[in-house]
Amino acid sequence: MKPVTKTILITAGIALLAGAAFAVKKVKMLQAVFDRMTIKPQNISGTKIGLMQLDFKLDIKITNPTPEAFSVSGASLAILKSIRLYRKGKFLGKADLNLRELEIQPRSSYVLKHIPFSVTAAAVLENLMTIETLSPSELSIVAIVEVLGSEYEITG
Repeated sequence: MKPVTKTILITAGIALLAGAAFAVKKVKMLQAVFDRMTIKPQNISGTKIGLMQLDFKLDIKITNPTPEAFSVSGASLAILKSIRLYRKGKFLGKADLNLRELEIQPRSSYVLKHIPFSVTAAAVLENLMTIETLSPSELSIVAIVEVLGSEYEITG
């Protein structure tokens, strides 16, 4: 093997290892931030009641209490995939987001506005007996974030 080819291969190998080490460090940092983040419903709007479903839009506040920024961007390793919504522990619905652009600065919050939810007739019937109003205080949320093919949950 020529010395130039050998040097190129060694340099490429070192660069690949450095990239992998950076990716592992980024994943560990994101996992640490995930563990401390909170997510809460803020506001319900655009409620429409139909025969087979209930549609509404929900604002969701995500809080990052850590000293590290939380970043989901085009070059990021993370995707905010979906949000599952529960009312008093009973599943209401799911919103698929596949959000690849989100920045939450250290020790701050971000509100995702007008996330559309459609609640099926079965979920409406299951909650019908106890639902007088649909209030954010009755709702809990699970956000699904994917990092390098592994899914993590942020609950609130």
